[in-house]
Amino acid sequence: MYSVKERLPDQDRVPVLFRPLPERGQPHTVGCKLPDRRPVADVVQPLVLPDQRPPLCPGFVVGQEDGGHGAARTPEAPAVRHRGQMCTYRELEERSNRLAHYLIGRGAGRGKLVGLCMERSIDMVAGLLAILKSGGAYVPIDPSYPEERQKLMLRSSGAELLLTVEAHADRLRKEDCAVIAVDTMREAIESESAVPPVTGVQQDDLMYVIYTSGSTGTPKGVMVSHKGVVNHCAGVTELFGLEAQDRVLQFTSVSFDVAVQEIFPALLAGAELVLWKDAYLTEGGEFLDWIGEQGITVLNLTTAYWNSLVSDLQHGRAGLPQDLRLVIVGGEKVSPETYSAWKQVTGGRVRWINDYGLTETTITAAMFEPEAGWEPGHIVPVGRQRGCRLLHRRRLRGKLDRPAAAAKAPMSRTAMNWTRVSGRRAVTSLPCTRSGYRKETIGGVKFSMNIVGFRMVYRGKPAWRTASSIRHLLSQ
Repeated sequence: MYSVKERLPDQDRVPVLFRPLPERGQPHTVGCKLPDRRPVADVVQPLVLPDQRPPLCPGFVVGQEDGGHGAARTPEAPAVRHRGQMCTYRELEERSNRLAHYLIGRGAGRGKLVGLCMERSIDMVAGLLAILKSGGAYVPIDPSYPEERQKLMLRSSGAELLLTVEAHADRLRKEDCAVIAVDTMREAIESESAVPPVTGVQQDDLMYVIYTSGSTGTPKGVMVSHKGVVNHCAGVTELFGLEAQDRVLQFTSVSFDVAVQEIFPALLAGAELVLWKDAYLTEGGEFLDWIGEQGITVLNLTTAYWNSLVSDLQHGRAGLPQDLRLVIVGGEKVSPETYSAWKQVTGGRVRWINDYGLTETTITAAMFEPEAGWEPGHIVPVGRQRGCRLLHRRRLRGKLDRPAAAAKAPMSRTAMNWTRVSGRRAVTSLPCTRSGYRKETIGGVKFSMNIVGFRMVYRGKPAWRTASSIRHLLSQ
């Protein structure tokens, strides 16, 4: 596959990848043929046995069963806190059940899409759960979006109901869907039963439709099933070590799928979900002071905002919150210099995880937590960039307006291969699979490039596409 010169740097490290096979104590075979320069990934099966795959949650549906989350285990524990108001798990359960019955009475049900346009609030969290309990799937619409984008999302999704508040109801009533303002209908909602409705929702049913940014064209609705989110929640709850004593910040717009990672694992773990107090972020010192006052233990941050916080910590403009134990950073490439500065200012006291994902892969495709003594710049074990299949059971249902294209995207059983997303070839270059499904990401290959905040898409110049892809990989 490689020349002698190419093999030399890795000749002692390649066997490490295959060593686990005989050590597992049971027979296997690896079908492996190596024609000249054919990628090993095309012929080597994944080095993970069925009994070593991440735990799944068969039969569980988000919002439909309460046997495992805080409403059943600790009903009087705080579930959601916002601007001085607190809601216990019992109150959240009853509140969402009543709203679910009300939605069913207005036409919601299994397979129906329900829009949700609300600012961060306890009503917003109850609304998300209520839509799921009604059997429907939610379409999150950020209230700060331009009116035309909000209407486009409602029209293209085909949502028949919209859950909102009176402040946003008037401009959205013009669309062809019934608008329910929870703050004006509270009396009618509270007259409904507090018993969970029975809807018969299954794991393969739709849970939500989140729209892409539209940076390369018209925004597309990405359909995600309960199965995908349940498996994601199970994985991150274990990886993050979420427990009932945790306080998890929710400050991502509900229209971004990172909000799913903030909200549902916390509630399923019985932790307390603390909603960010303002519509927008503040400067780092004020933000970290507030985090300390609220006793936040877990943060999901964008790379850009985390960079700003590291700078503030470095220059003494902010202090590290005492209770903070875990920070998850994603969205853009993390620079080695900023990570080194983070280690210095935190003294290694706060766990740090870098995640990567696409809307099309149920929030997160890969996560990486540097081990003790790890420094940026280590060589890649196999030493060659290869396309990698995002191989897991969290695959999306497809794009809302292109279900046929998604249905044609086959799932591969190879560990490393090109992946198809809704019929189009996309790739994330991952050199190897580590223990626990950890992967090291080199970078994505796309036919576009960000230049000072603008995404440039190449059309009509194939040579530019190739050159920019190579430039992008080398820059990583």
